[in-house]
Amino acid sequence: MLFTILAWFMAFWSAINLLDYFLRSLHIPVYMAFVERYELIVTLFQIRFVPIRSPCTILKTFAQNNSLSCLLTIWFTIGIISAISCLFGVTLYLSRSTVIEISSWWSEYFHSFASDVIYQVEPATFRKEFVKEDDGLKFIIPGWNIPWTQAPLYIGVLLVAVVIHEMGHMLAALSINVPVTSMGFILLAIYFGAYVEIDAVAMRRLSSVQKLRISCAGIWHNLVLALFAWMVHESTSFIVSPLYMSDAGVYIENLQKDSPISGPVGLQKGNVIQAINDCDVSNINDWNRCLKTIKYTNSGFCVPDDIIAENMADEMRLVGNELDCCHNSTWGNSASHMCFYVRDWMHTIRMF
Repeated sequence: MLFTILAWFMAFWSAINLLDYFLRSLHIPVYMAFVERYELIVTLFQIRFVPIRSPCTILKTFAQNNSLSCLLTIWFTIGIISAISCLFGVTLYLSRSTVIEISSWWSEYFHSFASDVIYQVEPATFRKEFVKEDDGLKFIIPGWNIPWTQAPLYIGVLLVAVVIHEMGHMLAALSINVPVTSMGFILLAIYFGAYVEIDAVAMRRLSSVQKLRISCAGIWHNLVLALFAWMVHESTSFIVSPLYMSDAGVYIENLQKDSPISGPVGLQKGNVIQAINDCDVSNINDWNRCLKTIKYTNSGFCVPDDIIAENMADEMRLVGNELDCCHNSTWGNSASHMCFYVRDWMHTIRMF
């Protein structure tokens, strides 16, 4: 898998560089006009272009409005406090994670050589705590720990976060009359980013607090974006509640192919389960509770011995994680039947 990903990665960048080389060599008018207009630069593992030469008039007017100047100053001052707090918070979090990682590694190393029972119990407990608590920071790698089908979603989210980040820098600079020359985008290997070019001479004339307002504005706007996204996520169920029913059962979205619980008398896509063996099901919590109740409760159906003997299955197989005993039965259409456990009190458990 890793070799395949690397091969596709090298093939993509090789094709991009070759295409850029030939188009420039042939002086294709459309491509050359695009290169000059957007300052396109293509190098090894890097694409850079500048779609925005200068901020739009509306953004300039908003940032330099005298009535909003005080509000923007307060806004970006809060950004300084938030960014510095995050700096110390992230440093403490990463330091703690590093200590836990080193301690876990040392405990595993020491555990392998320890002979005392006391030392054999404590590291195992510590490792469990480490696994349980290490959920805050995770790497997202398409094809490795997330499916490729979700890659466009993550790329879109990254694009929005990058644009909001750079817009923060731009707005902070314009609010104190610092010229912004351009805003560009860059694709570096697999990372998509953006940047804002601010007049260096004007930056040197600013005070330390003003420089901090510009530098921290990107992080501050990303924090606000994350807070907004969290609020939308938490309120989604309330916003769309008029369009859907809630707490009315568990909806079957899909079934495994050839599942033994499907068929005319089984479950079908679109069914809503409202009860399991007289256990009411309103939501996923009820579903899990009912399944646990069934698991630890003896239940069954009384069936005459002659019917059991007539319909006893000779062969069984696993379909997914489900046991199927109807695929090789004597019935004409096994899809109309379902499998049940039968307990013969004189023998072992069988299926029919």
